[in-house]
Amino acid sequence: MKQLVILKLNDKLISSFLENDELTEVFIDHVNKPSVLGNIYLGKVKNVIQNIEAAFVEIGAGKLCYLPLTEGLQKIGDEIIVQVIKDNVKSKKATVSTKLTFTGRFVVLVKGQGGFSVSSKILEIDEWERLHLLKDRMNVEGYKVILRTNSTEVSNDVIWEEFSCLKKICEKVEKFGHQRTSHSLLYENMCPYLTYLRDTKAGSLNRIITDDKDIYEEIKAYMETNQKNEVRKLEFYHDESYSLNHLLGIESKLEKALSKKVWLKSGGSIVIEPTEALTVIDVNTEKSVKGNRKPETTFFKINMEAAKEIARQLRVRNLSGIIIVDFIDMKEEKHREELLIELRKELKEDKVKTLLIDMTPLGLVEITRMKEKKPLHEQIRVFI
Repeated sequence: MKQLVILKLNDKLISSFLENDELTEVFIDHVNKPSVLGNIYLGKVKNVIQNIEAAFVEIGAGKLCYLPLTEGLQKIGDEIIVQVIKDNVKSKKATVSTKLTFTGRFVVLVKGQGGFSVSSKILEIDEWERLHLLKDRMNVEGYKVILRTNSTEVSNDVIWEEFSCLKKICEKVEKFGHQRTSHSLLYENMCPYLTYLRDTKAGSLNRIITDDKDIYEEIKAYMETNQKNEVRKLEFYHDESYSLNHLLGIESKLEKALSKKVWLKSGGSIVIEPTEALTVIDVNTEKSVKGNRKPETTFFKINMEAAKEIARQLRVRNLSGIIIVDFIDMKEEKHREELLIELRKELKEDKVKTLLIDMTPLGLVEITRMKEKKPLHEQIRVFI
């Protein structure tokens, strides 16, 4: 059972994805201060610092963002169109880019680059070749086109229609953007729950439920336009005697997602320690090997279970950057190889680019995960 749950809790807007009643992803926004990730503004360059090769662009009163100078030389006072590509995290400012990206259900359009590619997650050769034949039709100078995994088994005409729509939006932003005043919002990204619906493969959700009438109507309007076949999965929950939050235990699941220790069914555990530079995850046997005559088999079982749970925890907690996992040391090479295969398979389920680098002889595994949104503990800290 896979479901998307959207509810308002005080001043929080919580979008949760549950799989078999387990939290696998969650996004928290302030009702009155939503995330600016993906938004496009007419910004103003306030400072240029050559020694760190960066400019600081103001997109709102006192709201400075980091812009790498590798994207072009800028001068103080310049007005430029920028898009927020990374949220601010702790003391780090949000990052903006002049390479505007417009994301649809099937197509990603990037202005300022050239090229055409098909998602590497599309493994069916016939589908990949069919989609790649669209290259000539979509070969527009000054744009990079990426066909997403969702484009599988979607007709060429539907893909072309979305491409044309995204191109028109981009052209409109560029044409009229510089006619607006500094700090103007030129393009607003979709809210988290609509983004999730857009990015989720058709048919993969069993249920979409919310207890907010306005959100229900917004989702219904979006689905009737973009996902007509799945509107029947949308539900409005209304029970004054028992809230949706209590029914599904969302708040308690969030508390659990912030705990340092996570217990495994095998009796082992994983301990998650986010630091300023990286995240360290330690896999422990706990009491599961007491009196066990086959410790190697037990170590392998715990590590395999931990691999699946660690991949889920990275998504739930939205951990990013460098992640070091200290698995239980195993003597048999075949067990180490099987563990890496399992971990790679689980990490592929992540929508955020995540790479398994390697395992050291002592069982340390290095993982890198792209930084986009704030980690869960930072999202929640806003409301504490």
